Amino acid sequence: MQDIILRKADISHIRDVFDLSNDPIVRENSLNPSFIEWGEHEKWFTSKIQDPESLFLIVTNQAGTFLGQVRFQAEDLENAVISISLVAAMRGLSFASLILEEACRIYKNENFRKKYVFAQINKSNIPSIKSFAKALFVYDSDFEYNNKMYILMKKTI
Repeated sequence: MQDIILRKADISHIRDVFDLSNDPIVRENSLNPSFIEWGEHEKWFTSKIQDPESLFLIVTNQAGTFLGQVRFQAEDLENAVISISLVAAMRGLSFASLILEEACRIYKNENFRKKYVFAQINKSNIPSIKSFAKALFVYDSDFEYNNKMYILMKKTI
C-alpha cells in the first residue's frame, strides 16, 4: 500500500474520473449503466467535491498517476454509501481491498459519528464482492434495480 496514495479529489481530477466512469466495465457494474455525458459529469463532479456530505478520494501511485477513485456519500447520521472504481491496469491485482480499508479509515477519521458504510454491488461482479469481503464488509441483503440484482454489503467503522 506504500505505493498507493489516497487524497481528496479536486477539479483537476475531473477528466480522469470522467474517463474512468465511462469505462465499459465500470458502466456495466454501475447502478446506472448508461454512458455519462460530459456536461452531466461536470455538474455532478463539481457538486460532489463541494458536498460536505461526500468524501471523494482519488487513488494514485507515488508518481501521481491516476489509478482510481473511492467515494463516500452520507445517507443519514449513522450511514454512508461507498463506491470504488479502478483503472483497468489495477483490476485483479488485490489492491482493491487494501484501498477500501484505507479509504474507510480516512472516512471514519473525518466522520467519527458514522457507524456503517454500505456498498451496492452488482451481483455478477464477483471480484468486487470478494474485494469488499476481504476488506471486512459483510453481506446485508439483496435488491433489484433497473432489472439487475445487487447485493448490499455492510461494514462497521
